[in-house]
Amino acid sequence: MQTQEQLEQKLLACIQDVYFKILGHKPQQISCKLVDKNLTVIIEDSITQPEKLLIESGKQDLARQARTNIHLAFEPYLKSTIEEVTAIPLTDLISKSSLDTGRTSIVAILAHAPELIDSN
Repeated sequence: MQTQEQLEQKLLACIQDVYFKILGHKPQQISCKLVDKNLTVIIEDSITQPEKLLIESGKQDLARQARTNIHLAFEPYLKSTIEEVTAIPLTDLISKSSLDTGRTSIVAILAHAPELIDSN
């Protein structure tokens, strides 16, 4: 078993790895917070270079479409990564990105809270 902090750090590292492996983009900062069975992930600098290029060339609508499709295509990888690290199935996964701020927020609902050891 592990502490909550250890699990959050492992999730953070694995999410960053899968983000780079699948999207070829390494976000600058990722934060993970687990409360009971709810996992919140904030990814800073989540917008990929092709999306940035679309935005810079005035094609914001196309960039938003690309982001939506990237979320849909990436979601199974993200879901399986979280389930593999926690060893708990997800009941829901919600993600949203802001092209203006470059952030992506993810809320993953686990089927139950993980068994953790007290870090005190």
